[in-house]
Amino acid sequence: MKNRLLNIARIVISLLLLLFLFYKLDLQDVKPLIKAADISFLILSFIGYILLLLFSTMRWWLLLNVQGVKLPFIRVFGYYITGMFFNNFLPPTIGGGTVRAIFAGRDTGKNKESFASMTCELLLGFIGLFIFVTILLLFYLMRLEGRILFLIFLFGSIVLIILFCLFLSPRMVRKLEIYIRRIRIFGIGDKLYDFYTAISIYRYKRTAILIGILLSFGVQTAIGIQNFFIARSLHLQLDLLPCIVFPSIISVIIMLPSIGGLGIREVSYVYFFNMMGIPKEASFSLSIIFYLVGVIGSLPGAVIFPLMKRFRKEDKQL
Repeated sequence: MKNRLLNIARIVISLLLLLFLFYKLDLQDVKPLIKAADISFLILSFIGYILLLLFSTMRWWLLLNVQGVKLPFIRVFGYYITGMFFNNFLPPTIGGGTVRAIFAGRDTGKNKESFASMTCELLLGFIGLFIFVTILLLFYLMRLEGRILFLIFLFGSIVLIILFCLFLSPRMVRKLEIYIRRIRIFGIGDKLYDFYTAISIYRYKRTAILIGILLSFGVQTAIGIQNFFIARSLHLQLDLLPCIVFPSIISVIIMLPSIGGLGIREVSYVYFFNMMGIPKEASFSLSIIFYLVGVIGSLPGAVIFPLMKRFRKEDKQL
């Protein structure tokens, strides 16, 4: 019942935001903008999407290796793009992350290690996102909105780093063990503790954590490259910096309840890029095309998904 009400709330929020946006926009101006888009720049925007996949895959592949989950990079890349495809239907990030962790676990027999690496990868991605945005917002301190956002992301970065360090500290592991092992239903407590200890391995792998955060910077830069080329296709004169900063901020905002970020993403694009003097209709067009590039870029995952099943059967036969 609770999940049903939450899903209804998500649908309502997305619909209300879209209705609000349609009321504020002149939709008659959106269609010509999209129709006049430069195809060559749209094709170039997929370079950003490919870089996004490569940086993300490298980050997860590194963390998988720390857990002793040895897989070829190309196969991990296949898992990742399959997860990106499922992100179109499941809750963003977490849904696709679960799918690829299941694949890695089934192929190697190391389920908890695969899920631990995926969880750590998401955490490092989030920490890296906050740190990266905080650094880039230094260029916007002359604006009131920039100063406010800088303080928010600076505070968020500090809190996330402290929580991550506490989460991995040996003392915290010992304290949590007492409470986690008390959950005896279906042996859930022991399984949760095994999962937690698998994650806590990363406290000894500071180099891997640092590289993971730096790769997260690369992920956000790749998203910025996507937006930059899409903006150019719409004949918008935007520098690379706002194309990196604003979508990075928006990627945090779309974690609020909605249908896969629908409505929240579009309203946020209009708000932030309109501050840069970009017309609302053009900002809305930018958000729509960015979303479509992501969907189209993830479609190979629909082909790879059944192939993964076939490869798994062949591996078992061998």
